[in-house]
This record gives sequence, C-alpha cells and structure tokens, in this order.
Amino acid sequence: MPGYIYGNSAFRAIQLRCDPGIQLKHLPSLAIPLHASFYTWQEVLESPEDVAFNSTVVMSRDHHPPAGNLTWPNLNAPQGQYQMTSTVERWLSTPGTSDANQTFAQWCWSTQVFQSMNMVAEIAWYRRGAGVGENNLGSLVWQLNDIWQGVSWSAIEYSGRWKVLNYGLASAYAPVIIQPFWMPENETLTVLATSDRWESVDGVAQLTWYDWRGRMLNTSKSSFSNPALNNSLVYEETGLATILPSGYDASDVWLLMNITAQVDEEMVMNESYFTPVSLACANLVDPEIVVSVTSNYTFTLSARGGVGAWTWLDHPYGTAGYFVDETTGSPSNGFYLVPKIDRTVQFIQNAKLSLVEKPDPSTFVAMSLWNNTHV
Repeated sequence: MPGYIYGNSAFRAIQLRCDPGIQLKHLPSLAIPLHASFYTWQEVLESPEDVAFNSTVVMSRDHHPPAGNLTWPNLNAPQGQYQMTSTVERWLSTPGTSDANQTFAQWCWSTQVFQSMNMVAEIAWYRRGAGVGENNLGSLVWQLNDIWQGVSWSAIEYSGRWKVLNYGLASAYAPVIIQPFWMPENETLTVLATSDRWESVDGVAQLTWYDWRGRMLNTSKSSFSNPALNNSLVYEETGLATILPSGYDASDVWLLMNITAQVDEEMVMNESYFTPVSLACANLVDPEIVVSVTSNYTFTLSARGGVGAWTWLDHPYGTAGYFVDETTGSPSNGFYLVPKIDRTVQFIQNAKLSLVEKPDPSTFVAMSLWNNTHV
C-alpha cells in the first residue's frame, strides 16, 4: 500500500486502492485527554479533600504526559491539567460555584464537552476530505474505553458510563451529517452536508438562527443532493457582519443546523451548532430546565427560560447505559435545548454493568453549561 505523510507530520495518511480509478485515504487516529465524570471519580476518591480538580489523588491519576519513572504523584501531571484547564477557560464557561462538589463535577464534565467539540469538528474535517483532493474516507478515534478511573482519552468510562464524546461520535459518524466550517482568517462560514454512502443521497437542510433567550431570528431551508462519497454545499458566506442576523451581536446568537435525508430506506436526521464566539463569551441565559418522567425511564426535557447549551442528562451512581432519542432511536445527549422544542429520550440500561438494578428516576440529573457558574 503506497502512503505518504501530509499536513501535520504527526498523522499518516494511508492510500488504499479498492476500485479502478478510486483511491481512498484513511487518517489512522485522533485523540484528546479529559477527566472522568464525578460519578466515576466517586469510586476512588475517599476523602472530601480529594474531591477537587487539582487534588493530589486526582493528579496522581493524570498520566499525561507520562512520568517516565515511579515518582508519585506524576510530576508531569500539571502539564496535562493545564491543557484541560486552559481549553475549558478559553472555550466554555469557567466552572465556579458555591458548591465544591458541583464545581468539581462541572470541571470534569466541561473537559468532556471540550473533548467532544474538538473531536467532532476534527472528524467532520476529515470526512469533508471525501469531497476534496485528499479523498479521505476514514478515521479512528483513540480511545474507546478506560482501564481505570482517571484522566484518559476515552469515550466510555471504566464503569461503562458514556462520556459526552460517545454521543458526539454517534452523530459525527452518521451516514449523512451537516457541519459548519469557520475560517477566521477571512471570516468565512461554510456549511456542508457530507455522505459516506456509495450512492447519491437527497435531503433537506435547515439553518436557523436563535438568540440565547430562545427566540428564532430567521430560518431557511434548502434541498441538497449528495454525490456518492462526497459533500454538498449548503451555505457559504464571508464577513461576520453579513453572516449574523441583522442588528445582533455575535455573543447573543447561535446557529442550529439540521438535515433530514433518505438513506437505505430509512430517514436519517442530523444536527450541529455554530456559535460565532467562544461559549466563554456568549451571553447565556438560565435555561430553567424541567424534566418530566414517564414509564420505561423515558425523560422529557424542557427549557422554560433560555437555551440550554450542551444540555446533559446524567444517570445515577452505580448504573450504566445510554440515552436514545424517542423518535429516531439514535443515541442522544449533550444537545442544545431550545424553549418550546422539548427533547424526549429513553435510558437504555446495561444490566450487566449496573450495580443498581432499578435506579430511581428522580436521581437522574439534568444540567447544562449554565451550571458551570450557577447552582
């Protein structure tokens, strides 16, 4: 198999020849470190003073970069902790509340949110390569699961609990996706529909601008037809002032992108989000999330206030499983919850990994980025 290194020398693109005239390239792996959830840390943190982002016990389980010797705790751990801290502070609301446990939990969760943001964007960029010169048609994520409770690159925790990324992967690797690509150098926003099907795919894309109070500012629909293993241009515009809804500041608005397409005789739905500024600078509004429960661990989440950025429903300690959308059956969590557009998900429990056979539905907890700074 002929191959060569292109772009960043840390990555190797392998060319595969499977059909006459078609060359496929696969980018082997991508990764970013993050923390385990508060529930998973509970399995190993024995003292109240351990429950802190930079406590000795927590840092002893951060092996990025590796110590290189048997020193305890890892003397290089502050580098890894700084990487996670700095990315959260730059791209999300910096966690800080009057409740020490909540602050620690939000720090851990925020590193997971950033991991998902980064990895999904990277996967989308590589998938975009199917329609341009590199013909990239694959990528591998490092890593799937954990060997212990601590800092790692995984999408699933030691206990079997899904991190934010695993839901992101389910969306990013869907047969047809919609993703934004922002080029800050010339303020160009490009939105592409990408398909990995070997036949053409037709669908409809919708772009809707909202403010953080949840008011729809404008919306547009367009049909697209994706050639096999390719992209379709849904939207492209240059100049932030032109892109934004007229009269609104970049910190007050965000864009919801979704598509529906017929794939293999089934309807595929996909959505993504674009914020013209870092969420650390966005003027978020309390979403006032309300959760109602029906039978079979089915939960409906409603935003009674503003938009819940990265709304997350967590199952209690001692349980393992994941949430699926009631309509599509696809894994669903870590979404933007818009007022008057409820989300209904069902918890699918993994009985083999769960210590609690029948968890109390009232112990499931909903939160969003708002809770990084509010109890």
